[in-house]
Amino acid sequence: MEITGKTRSGAASPITPPPRAGAGIQSSSDGATTQSQASLSELAASAGRRADEAAVAAGRRLEAAADSLRHHSPSSGMLADVSQQVVSTLESSGRYLEEHGVSGIAEDLTQTMRRHPIPALFVALGLGFVLARATSARSN
Repeated sequence: MEITGKTRSGAASPITPPPRAGAGIQSSSDGATTQSQASLSELAASAGRRADEAAVAAGRRLEAAADSLRHHSPSSGMLADVSQQVVSTLESSGRYLEEHGVSGIAEDLTQTMRRHPIPALFVALGLGFVLARATSARSN
């Protein structure tokens, strides 16, 4: 917006209005917002990396537990069959955690929920019920 006024000599000259109140504050708040978004993104990425590292470590511990169980389990009989199934499950779980990490688990869970929404809803309701019972039992 340009306003014209007269100078001492009588010629018209443009008069610029004063800067908008708070314009400097707006630009500095935009910079602060951008900076805080960047630091939040870095924090989230760091947390994701740490969670994946923890999942890999947990996977290695599961595989170590499977090795230990394999060496200490009986070699024949029904107990040997059950322990072999447990060892197999521990090993496959450990490999899965090492290969996929937390982000892979989240992706797989999301895909499963999209393929099977009704059972996922029932699982969520069941978990909510169990958590509600557990927290209400503590408060009594």
